[in-house]
Amino acid sequence: MKLMWLLFLCVLAFSIAQIYISDPCAGGVHRCYEPCEKKKCRLPHKCINGRCTCYVGRNVCAISSH
Repeated sequence: MKLMWLLFLCVLAFSIAQIYISDPCAGGVHRCYEPCEKKKCRLPHKCINGRCTCYVGRNVCAISSH
């Protein structure tokens, strides 16, 4: 039972650890790669309501200088 709760909490943490990027992803999640990289995020996970979401990276998706 404890293992099930631990697994649930891990899944919940990963689903929350996404950052909303305002760039549109019409045409597929591959269009989110560049916006996520600019904000120093990991590769995008999915499109939600036509917008990109990215996993939080080491730099917590900080806006890069370029």
